[in-house]
Amino acid sequence: MRSRFFRTAGELKAPKFIYQSGSARNALAIGKMAMTIAIVERDDGSIVLVDCGYAEEICTNPTMHAGRVLSLSVLGLESTGEDAIVRQLQTLGFDPRKVSHVVATHLHLDHVGAIKDFPNAELVVAREEFDAFLTQPRFPGYRRQDLVSAGRIRIVDLKEDPRFGFPGSFDLFGDSEIVLLDAKGHTRGTLAVAIDDGKRPYIHIGDAAYQSWEYGLAPSGPSRLAKLTAWNESALHETYRVLREAENHERRPILVPAHDIDVYATLPHDPKA
Repeated sequence: MRSRFFRTAGELKAPKFIYQSGSARNALAIGKMAMTIAIVERDDGSIVLVDCGYAEEICTNPTMHAGRVLSLSVLGLESTGEDAIVRQLQTLGFDPRKVSHVVATHLHLDHVGAIKDFPNAELVVAREEFDAFLTQPRFPGYRRQDLVSAGRIRIVDLKEDPRFGFPGSFDLFGDSEIVLLDAKGHTRGTLAVAIDDGKRPYIHIGDAAYQSWEYGLAPSGPSRLAKLTAWNESALHETYRVLREAENHERRPILVPAHDIDVYATLPHDPKA
């Protein structure tokens, strides 16, 4: 692994009361959430993304966005064309054509909408998530058109041994650098993704929890937003337990919720970091 770093594909704005803890100050105010994408440059020069955010055309003109969640005016997208991950890669000197894989933590539109910007990439998704996408087309966040532009889709089963306390796993390349982990609850097939360069690993947990306080050691979560969007709240609580266990693993991985802007601020944003 040559480098691993994180970028946000624009920001979401939302009333703080729906995603912060009940004790949060100014809970009625509007706050911001990140849309964190993990970017891994492998030794062969190929690039793997964990999620990819909204497509460049939507980042350029957010009013084009359509979807049940945003149509409820719960969330709003703040972005420009420069926030699109394809543009950010170009600015950093990477060739977007070298994006070989996009690992989807789940198939909601804010996580896979930009797959059309990476025509050479294989979209990797858990079998349970793909099945849910096909059978629940009206479930909030799923849009059939988001996968129409995917050139290749690889469906995986998490049948390998538990890792970091997660009940199932799949080693994407067989070298333990990128390992998919079972983190269902937000959706039927939500993944967490461990990124391991042999030092301190990162685990991108997607929307397994929106904010780190939701699964903390004395959790009062899930947030109102998590309850609103969860496929199964019982499974969500079980995944919170797993996240706590993972955080206390002997290798002390850094857990990265996709939408926690405070966690995002602590992450490496430069490929040279």
